[in-house]
Amino acid sequence: MEIPSTEHMATMAKASYLMGQKTEGKTKRLQDTQDAVNNTNYILNPKYSNSEISVFQHKENPKNVVISMRGTKIDGRRGKKDIQNDLAIATGRAGHESTFKRRKQKTNKILKELDPDALHMTSHSLGSATQNYTIANSNILKKFINDKDKIFSAKTFNGAHHPKYSNDIKVGNKYGKTLKDKVEHHRTHKDVVSLGMRTILHSAK
Repeated sequence: MEIPSTEHMATMAKASYLMGQKTEGKTKRLQDTQDAVNNTNYILNPKYSNSEISVFQHKENPKNVVISMRGTKIDGRRGKKDIQNDLAIATGRAGHESTFKRRKQKTNKILKELDPDALHMTSHSLGSATQNYTIANSNILKKFINDKDKIFSAKTFNGAHHPKYSNDIKVGNKYGKTLKDKVEHHRTHKDVVSLGMRTILHSAK
């Protein structure tokens, strides 16, 4: 079963921003997002995709699923809320934000209804923060990750995280060891927003 490359994961993370466009209707946003990932082997699932989360399925195996949580888009449909979430990360209150909880519940719904054999998660900036929150707090996702018959991988790109506040993404040592070979955090050296990613338990690159 194909595991998407880092390049393709980054492509899908970037494409999720198109679903957050404020000036376009959903049909146009869905098409723009699909067009942006045509160089991958994944196609957008319109039923489960919205302005916050984009869901992709492998074109030859729909049980191979990618979830991308959109990052901050100030001029988007949820621009004001994105700013509020960024401020919550900066003050250590992110885990109390409805966006974090809603995206976790959406992931649970996707897992229950699509019942994937392989799940990959990829996100940028604020999306990475909600993704890490979901990995740390969703019992349904934890069960999937711990299932040796399932395939899981996750990548973040310049993920938002405070170097001092945990923002409810801290995990225990046992679960952390399980995630070590499954989760990668990619950041550019001088990116301030993702500076805190160096302090979390998952593997970092």
